[in-house]
Amino acid sequence: MTYVTVGGRDAQRILHNARLFAAEDDLRPVLMGVRLVVADRVWAIGANPFALGWDSAETADGDGAFALTLPREVVDFTLRELKTYGKKLIDEVSVVISDQSIVIGAAVLTYKPVEGDYPDYRQVIPGGAGEATPNIAIAPWMVGMIEKVRSDTPVSRWTFRGPIRPIEVEIGETFKAVLMPLRAPDTRAVSAPPIGVSKPVAA
Repeated sequence: MTYVTVGGRDAQRILHNARLFAAEDDLRPVLMGVRLVVADRVWAIGANPFALGWDSAETADGDGAFALTLPREVVDFTLRELKTYGKKLIDEVSVVISDQSIVIGAAVLTYKPVEGDYPDYRQVIPGGAGEATPNIAIAPWMVGMIEKVRSDTPVSRWTFRGPIRPIEVEIGETFKAVLMPLRAPDTRAVSAPPIGVSKPVAA
C-alpha cells in the first residue's frame, strides 16, 4: 500500500486551499476532486475550467512517489475531522493518506480514488516576465477564492502578463494559483508541481 504522512496543520492548509479551486459541477468528475501528487513534497492541486490553485507541504513519512485524485467527499471529511482538533491540538495529529484510506488520529475513512486522467495543468501555467497592463477583467468569484486561501502571511503577489493572458497569484512561500481573465488566455508551460508518478498506485 502506497502512503504519505503529513502534519495535521499542513494537511489542513493544502487540502483547504486546493479544494477552493475544485470544480463544482460534474461535467468532468475528476476535476471535482483534489489531485494529490507526492514527490519531494506533497502537492494538492485543485482545478476548474477557469482557475487553477495548488499548495504543498513537507512530508513526515512515506514510501515513495505516487499520484491520485481524492474525491470531494473525502477531502471534506478530512477537513471537518481536522477542524475538531482546534488551533492548539492540530499540530499534535498527523494525517496518513494512502490509495485506500485516510487516517486522522483514531478516525479512519476508506475510499476509492477518483478514476480518470487528471488534466495536464502545467500547460496552462504561463512563464516569462510579467508586464504592466492598464486594463484586465477578473471574475469576482475568482477574487473571492483567493481571499479564502489559508497562509501564514497575508501578503499576495499578482503577476499580470497582459489583458488576455493568465494571471499568476502567489501567497506565502507555497501557495500559487493561475486565474484566467474573462477572455481566453495564451498558455505556455513552465515549472510546476510534478504531474507524473515514479511508483504506480496499487489498484
